Amino acid sequence: HACQVEIHLGYTGVYGRTLLHGHATTVREPYAMPIPPMMDHGFDNLSGHSHFVPFVFGSKTLDGWGVFFDVEPRPSPTSDWPETPVDDPAMNGSLLLEPAFRAVRESAVSDRHVLIDAKRTKRPKTGGLELAAYRLGQSETRLEYQDFRILSVREGRLQLSLAGFDVHLGPGDHVGIPAGVSATLRAMDGDGLVMEASLRTD
Repeated sequence: HACQVEIHLGYTGVYGRTLLHGHATTVREPYAMPIPPMMDHGFDNLSGHSHFVPFVFGSKTLDGWGVFFDVEPRPSPTSDWPETPVDDPAMNGSLLLEPAFRAVRESAVSDRHVLIDAKRTKRPKTGGLELAAYRLGQSETRLEYQDFRILSVREGRLQLSLAGFDVHLGPGDHVGIPAGVSATLRAMDGDGLVMEASLRTD
């Protein structure tokens, strides 16, 4: 991508090689990989079945969130890309999600944990994507954002109150919170775990 920043996500059932700038990491469990503009990236599916790669991307240069045609597809063999540990600097701060979530589960309710810092993808003018997670309890957690956020429910049943409406969310549900709009979240029974993506310029 010429102007976009991106995070690839792999969830349960993943088996393949996540590819970044001449390096590859074999993944068999959920992961996240941050990708700056102008960096080759992709995925080799080794599972023997269809695999969907969720991703979040955007660019301040291209007016925020969305899918933009600034990509140059370059199909090429990647078998010679060296196998690289997920936490190697060449993988730009990629991580396995389950170990990261374990620390969040053990933290205080509403403590926000940055999993991938925006500097991993940030370039002048484009902004950078930040990936964070937090645990929710049955008391309300207030969300007040000055930039657009995407929430992904990983665990639990949640109630979201937004703009006068209440909706129930469960694992696998995703919702966008507009910039400058207040919302509240609470777990309906037990605890909840939410992952959050935001496009940052600071």
